[in-house]
Amino acid sequence: MLVLAQAGALIGLLERAPVSVWVATAVAVAAVLGLMVDVWAGALLGLAAAVGVVAVRRATGSWTPSEFTAAALETLVVVAVGAVAGRAGTALRKGHGATRVASAAGAQYEPAHGSLGLLGEHAAMARLQEEVARGERQLRPVTLVLFEVVSTDATLTEPARQAACRAVARVVESRAGEHDIPFALSLDRLGIVFPDTTLGAVWDVVGRVLASVSTATFTDGDGRTPRPLTSAVDVLVGISRQARAGSTAATMVADATTALARARVEEAAS
Repeated sequence: MLVLAQAGALIGLLERAPVSVWVATAVAVAAVLGLMVDVWAGALLGLAAAVGVVAVRRATGSWTPSEFTAAALETLVVVAVGAVAGRAGTALRKGHGATRVASAAGAQYEPAHGSLGLLGEHAAMARLQEEVARGERQLRPVTLVLFEVVSTDATLTEPARQAACRAVARVVESRAGEHDIPFALSLDRLGIVFPDTTLGAVWDVVGRVLASVSTATFTDGDGRTPRPLTSAVDVLVGISRQARAGSTAATMVADATTALARARVEEAAS
């Protein structure tokens, strides 16, 4: 970006005033404002700045056939500066976001309930809020899925219940995709955040989780006896999809929790 900016400044210096001033200003505007948006918006900002330079050329009588080559080159450089600045700004924001998530995860990132890759509650909520804000800004959907582990065996001991929950946590973690974000809110409530994912793809992952739960086992009792998960627990699903402006991590969790409550009612009635 520095090379492009220098090129724009050099082109501006070769022009006569006031065009030279406007070229340098256009480059600076594209570079500064481009850092605040993504690559496409940065390119549009650069194009808008270049159009401003053309307007100045026309107003000062510099819009002649002999000036077209210089004007085209200036436009190309200003648009490129905006696009490169947008890309750099996006990378900086992602890096800052990753740093904040890592900080939030510091005390929370642990072998969450027997797994190795699940975010704890605070880190997960920070990451969800980040994805919701990004989704709203870029008009890309974010989906939240909550899984609740419900004991169906009244004789299940507490150690056995914990073992069953850990087994489900490992399934959720292993079935989440590369760009999905698995997490644990508690021992018996797990989830996955799906950034920029179609609802069909979300349901595919949910189906894989439930299919794996149906064949998984956990250890019950001191004898370390394997037992099918489905003989001791049910796994309920609640889904929330970012569908309105102003959504937050809290509102998405609330919506998914409401969906879980409906699932519990339906399960009890079946």
